[in-house]
Amino acid sequence: MLFDFWQLDLHHLLRIQSKAKAPNGDYDKKLFRAFLNDDDMFVRSVAEKIQQFTKDAANKTLVQFFESFLEISGYRSYALEQEDKIERLSILNSFFDEIKTFASLHPESTLREFINYITDLDHYRLSPTTQPIRMESDTVELMTAHGSK
Repeated sequence: MLFDFWQLDLHHLLRIQSKAKAPNGDYDKKLFRAFLNDDDMFVRSVAEKIQQFTKDAANKTLVQFFESFLEISGYRSYALEQEDKIERLSILNSFFDEIKTFASLHPESTLREFINYITDLDHYRLSPTTQPIRMESDTVELMTAHGSK
């Protein structure tokens, strides 16, 4: 739940977490219920979004899920407001390309399988290549240091 663009207070989340400890091992469900029932409307809103992501992951393709995640989470708007928006968009574009490639090779794959794939890439220190964002007309082409090699 702690993404900068959601602007949630870490100390508040930790207080909720400490209250939600369950001796019977039902910690995850109790913690999530605590987030859903919290007095802070922003915490509740994020918990509701997470619920929606869970439903979307079960009912949408990977590509559809990613598109809706960017919109519902608010990350797309947040990224466009940042000073390094070109780099953020380039990373998102590369990640989206990776999702589309994975989905085309494994059409019935789930979000969990894609996350496992990304985790494996990270484990072996592999990463999708960040592609430069192409601009039309007589403009300068912006590239990451890795992409310009």
